Amino acid sequence: MNRKVFALVVLLWGTAVFAFPLWVNRYNGPANSDEMVCAVLTDAERNVIVVGSSPGTTTAYDIVVIKYAPNGDSIWAKRIAGSGYSNDIAKAAVLDASGAVYVTGTTGTYPDYNILTLKINANGSDAWSATYQGSAGKGDEPAAIVVDEAGNVYVAGNETNADNVTDIVTIKYSSSGSREWFAIFDGGATDVAAGIKLGPGGTVYVAGSSVQGSYTDYVTIKYTSNGAEAWSEYYNGSGNAEDAASGLAVAGDGSVFVTGKSATAPPPGGRFNWVTVKYDANGSQQWAKTYTGANAGAEAYGLTLGSNALYVFGKVMRSGNADYGLVAYNPSSGDTLWVRLHNSQFNKDDVPSQILLDGQGKIHLIGSSKDANSRSDYYHIRYSTTGVFEGTGARYNSPYDNDDQGVGIAVDDQGQVVVTGVCYWGVTSMNYDIVTVKYDSAAPGIAEGRVLPRPAPQLVLAPNPAPRNAGVNLMVAGEGSAQLKVYDATGAVVRTDNVRSGADFYHINSMNPGVYLVELNRNGRSQWAKLVVE
Repeated sequence: MNRKVFALVVLLWGTAVFAFPLWVNRYNGPANSDEMVCAVLTDAERNVIVVGSSPGTTTAYDIVVIKYAPNGDSIWAKRIAGSGYSNDIAKAAVLDASGAVYVTGTTGTYPDYNILTLKINANGSDAWSATYQGSAGKGDEPAAIVVDEAGNVYVAGNETNADNVTDIVTIKYSSSGSREWFAIFDGGATDVAAGIKLGPGGTVYVAGSSVQGSYTDYVTIKYTSNGAEAWSEYYNGSGNAEDAASGLAVAGDGSVFVTGKSATAPPPGGRFNWVTVKYDANGSQQWAKTYTGANAGAEAYGLTLGSNALYVFGKVMRSGNADYGLVAYNPSSGDTLWVRLHNSQFNKDDVPSQILLDGQGKIHLIGSSKDANSRSDYYHIRYSTTGVFEGTGARYNSPYDNDDQGVGIAVDDQGQVVVTGVCYWGVTSMNYDIVTVKYDSAAPGIAEGRVLPRPAPQLVLAPNPAPRNAGVNLMVAGEGSAQLKVYDATGAVVRTDNVRSGADFYHINSMNPGVYLVELNRNGRSQWAKLVVE
């Protein structure tokens, strides 16, 4: 066996140093144009649901929902298109206990979008859809969605009024999709929703930003179960400048935590810190805590409440680059329990996009991290409940080594991690596609000292680049035969062969110089590799 090939196989099969996926699935819509993604979710049966948006051939953007089995097989995929050349763009999604998917997004044409909310049953059939149009008939857009145990659905978003200024709108739908109530919050100028959560007794909490004077402040609103406003509170930071909320969490006693970014001074001076505020169930502020990072700028992107700590995550600037930031607070007192900053091995920008707690309370962050060539990859890291960094970080770089933006994360009840985002795919016909990746339950990037099972066919090509007049050594891991397909830069299949496990010599003298994508498929699972022919 070629020694170069042997070394690579040991790296993949032995105690893993770099993370490798159990499977990778790509969605490229019929228009072969830029896709977007907003969420990845897992149900009780460990199926994976991905929600995004995709241009059609005779439509503008359509909402797309894809359901994969735990092994990565496609169960169903559906596209939801409005009338005419409507832009239907998913903004947020959530599952209920039955596996039904709830999606909210925009529908209509610019600038007069409406808020579309829909329910899709676990088998992919349509349950209901509802459209909300504000009283002025102008642009309306959702920000977040949540569902309660009875199947009632709540959406928070923005409604443009007759003065072309946005107010915060909160809408409740029954389990059958009929609108039960809606509430408008008008702070006197521009108001923008950031998130929505449910509290005890059917109460609803919404957080966002509201212009008060010259700059925005945090605004937190509590509604009763029938949609009446119980209270609203503003937070203006010490810099008396821009304060913008990004997320909220609600405790079982009805206390609420809101985080975001707070400017230290009006422009052109100052910088952002992140500020987290706690209110009790009656709207009385309990504490406000500022995190300054490295005193070079910090912005909180969201938070989540664990059993013993409140976790706030965001971007922290250090030495001119962005790093993942994570702060654990005591929910009662607001005292800082621990702080973690993470700079990946390439010492470039690392920007998180989502936080998630798994069933063991471990904290996961997904986002994007620039590599040595300053191209972004998906980047997933994990901490224990006490802040211990577990693993080395899982980096996904798509085959064409282009821009890969990590967006969402989900963890199933076996601890296996699924991440999704968009990857700039291709060479001559390039566009962003939705790419979803599933990893083993071990710590990101390592197998915790154990040998991982072979989760999918492994493919090694060497040398790569390969001379056209020679060939390439082909090493296929796993057991049994598999199908090998070679795609050119346009996506056309140029070679199809059946191969068996082991080492072989693959003749490529019929292939023109260029960049190719090689797919190895065994039992419905694919492994991909890039091949350059010179």
